[in-house]
Amino acid sequence: MRLPESSASLERTTITLRWAMLLALAIFAPLKSTLSLASLFALICLFLLQLTLAIGSYINLRLPRIAWAGIALLDGILILPIYLQTGGSIGAVFWIGLLPTATFSIYFGAIWGVLTGCLLAVLQIFLLLTPVDVTPAALALIESIPLMIIAGGAGNLSGRLDHTLTLEHRKRDEVFNQELDRLKTLVRSVYRMASAITGSLEPLRILDTALDLAAEGSGEKGASGRLVSAALLRDQSGFFVATARRLTRADLRATLPGEAGSLSRILHSRMPTRADAPLGDPELSQMVALHACHSGILLPMVVEDEVRGALLFAHPDPHFLEGDFLELIEGLTKQTASTLRNAELFQALREERDRLVEVEEQARKKLAGDLHDGPIQATAAIAMRVNYARRLLQRKPETTSEELFEIEELARRATKEMRHMLFTLRPLVLETQGLGGALKQLAEKTRDTFNQDIQLNLEAGASDRLDLNRQGVLFNLVDEAVGNARKHAQAAHVWIRMQREGDFLFLEVADDGVGFNLAEVEKHYTERSSLGLVNLRERAELAGGTLQILSTPGKGTRVQVRVPLQADSVAEAPA
Repeated sequence: MRLPESSASLERTTITLRWAMLLALAIFAPLKSTLSLASLFALICLFLLQLTLAIGSYINLRLPRIAWAGIALLDGILILPIYLQTGGSIGAVFWIGLLPTATFSIYFGAIWGVLTGCLLAVLQIFLLLTPVDVTPAALALIESIPLMIIAGGAGNLSGRLDHTLTLEHRKRDEVFNQELDRLKTLVRSVYRMASAITGSLEPLRILDTALDLAAEGSGEKGASGRLVSAALLRDQSGFFVATARRLTRADLRATLPGEAGSLSRILHSRMPTRADAPLGDPELSQMVALHACHSGILLPMVVEDEVRGALLFAHPDPHFLEGDFLELIEGLTKQTASTLRNAELFQALREERDRLVEVEEQARKKLAGDLHDGPIQATAAIAMRVNYARRLLQRKPETTSEELFEIEELARRATKEMRHMLFTLRPLVLETQGLGGALKQLAEKTRDTFNQDIQLNLEAGASDRLDLNRQGVLFNLVDEAVGNARKHAQAAHVWIRMQREGDFLFLEVADDGVGFNLAEVEKHYTERSSLGLVNLRERAELAGGTLQILSTPGKGTRVQVRVPLQADSVAEAPA
């Protein structure tokens, strides 16, 4: 058996044995006789060669097979002077012949070791054979036989050892490659996890993707897998199964209050909790699919320090949920919770967008209604009165001036209404004098345009800590409340009050109109075409505040709003 390249373990073993033989040679060779200069030089060269090999092995320099052949030949050349001086294989140091023969045998096989020993024996016979006495040559031949046997045995033993080491290395490489493949699969799963989960903003799809990726990372994807998994979401009644893998239909309908067992622990600790004995868990025991599982874990999905749900994994193998897979599902849970939060924000943003579109649509409808009820009707009336005045001018010229005066008053009233509408659409005074100044102008213009009595009670600087956007929203809310009091409540008086209450701004619009039954109106609100109350609430929410409406039939209505003031910075101050 041949080695394609020197094995590190065999090489170090060989070098160690060579050290032992060279040290023994340095001790026993001088006992036979004083070494000649040639033998001493050969011994020094052998030590230098051995030192070079030791240094190369220390720095992990692996030598090819052909290099070891050269070393063995060099060994044979260098030991010849020592052999001749000490009596060769019949001398006290005959075993030094193992130096080249064992090297050949180890790195080229037992046959080459035996042939090397034969070559040494032939050389000795040739050098020791004389015409007078053949005894030394015969003894050299006889004593070379153990040398060749030992060399062959060393070669065979080294071959077997190297074969065993090669198999061990191969097994180790296979295990390493399997582990490497598993880690590559894990890395790919993590990458797919991040891209797949973050690529969706639908909560159910996010949870389905998380469970599929966990199954793929566990290596149990498909019908043959035994991993049980479920995504639990939390509402007011407790935990419910949003999506799952390998749960029964009855399990999918289970509701878990989260008041005891593992679910209760994750609510308090917000940390992963083992659930290795589902049969002993007061709530998880409801799930039949978990009864055969001997390892389980609940990983909470925490969003803003609140447990919104949990991922549940269980398996019949008690050691399955450990190691890299455990790290994978922990990272998967965190990513899922983060993506669910993004989905919630996106959903809230979409709802806010739809709400703003609805508010804008209602504002357009209100503007269209105000135009229809006010300036458009006034303009149509002016056109009819002008036509009447033209005919009157032909029949009774003396009465025409009075009709023209009425037309002039009608045109002035329409102009005032249009200017009032333009003011409420964009109150420029809001940017210069703030909400208080805008409400004063609103009261003046409402009195002048509609002859509506409005009383003001405004605390100076009460709205200074509100930004202009929120002041604008509150202005529109007050304008709509005043319009409702004027048009629907038939109020003789309207009161507007604004003041600070701690860190809140309190704003109230009250009237002495006919009032209404708030509960009855809200009960049938979907059947009505008007959305006035909805508009008021939405405007209060846009300003970040709360709305309260108090009304009693025959006793008027009060619309109250409380808006938190900015604490850390002063809003854009009006000039």
